[in-house]
Amino acid sequence: MTTVSRYLEPELSPAERLLLELLGGAKAIGLDATVLSGRATAVERLARRVENALQPLAVFSDPRGIYSHCFCSFER
Repeated sequence: MTTVSRYLEPELSPAERLLLELLGGAKAIGLDATVLSGRATAVERLARRVENALQPLAVFSDPRGIYSHCFCSFER
C-alpha cells in the first residue's frame, strides 16, 4: 500500500505573490534580501555570542601571550 502525502497551503494574495517574485528576482541577480528583514541569521547570532564570550579576553596584554582564565564571572 502506497501512502501519498500532500501539503495544503493557503493561496497567496496578489501582494504576497508580487513580493515572492521580487525576492526571487533579487536572488537571481545576487542580492541578499535577508539583510532587509532586520533579523540576524543563525550564523550571525552565533558569531555575536562568540564575540561576546571572547570580549573579556581583549583586556589581556601580556607580551608573551601567556594567559589563564577562570570560567567564573567578573566585573571590570
